[in-house]
Amino acid sequence: MTSGVLIGFLITFGLTAASDQAQAGKSSVPKLGQASIPDVIAAMTLEEKASLVVGTGMRRAGPPPGAGLSAPANSQTKAASAKAKPPAPPQEAPSLVPGAAGTTFAYGNLKLSSENFSGPLIATVEVKNTGTVTGKEAAQLYLSAPARKLDKPALELKGFAKTKLLAPGESQTLTFVLNGKALASFDPGSSTWTAEAGRYEVKVGASSRDIRQTASFTLPEDLVVKKAYAGSDRF
Repeated sequence: MTSGVLIGFLITFGLTAASDQAQAGKSSVPKLGQASIPDVIAAMTLEEKASLVVGTGMRRAGPPPGAGLSAPANSQTKAASAKAKPPAPPQEAPSLVPGAAGTTFAYGNLKLSSENFSGPLIATVEVKNTGTVTGKEAAQLYLSAPARKLDKPALELKGFAKTKLLAPGESQTLTFVLNGKALASFDPGSSTWTAEAGRYEVKVGASSRDIRQTASFTLPEDLVVKKAYAGSDRF
């Protein structure tokens, strides 16, 4: 349908409906959403009908669509809003109370049951709480073997012992046991676990990088601790 035909149809329909409405004595003006579309068109003036035809259209009574709604903020709007806000005041770091995060320990009096290894060897060390709060300490014992034909690391962890809960100023003696197995390494030439003769150093501390006490003993001759099974180097 062309616009001209549509305009004529609306005007003719509107005039007829307006005449009928006037004869019926109706005083109220129908509104879109409350009456049918023909009734609304019938109540329209010629100017309103012409506006409808050219594209202005009809709207319900009330605020225009979208009133009171804000457009979604884009990244630039958010960035501008963030810049506008004053920075939050920096928070102060909590004060550190000495000894609140832990305590300190001192090591002393490392003793070996013998200067020559002929069987299980006993090592004892005294650990003292030198801090201001109660705490525990885990002492570690490392062994350095003599440099001979078997490849050995510079330090091998051979045991550790933990103190009880020590009050400030309290001390405790910890005990370690070194046997032939602790000294031995696998010798692929003889397929045996062997401890090579020489001087061994015993080192005790909080870690391999925090050695506190050192002592030494001597193994007079090579000690074959165990022969390996065929095809196996397990102890």
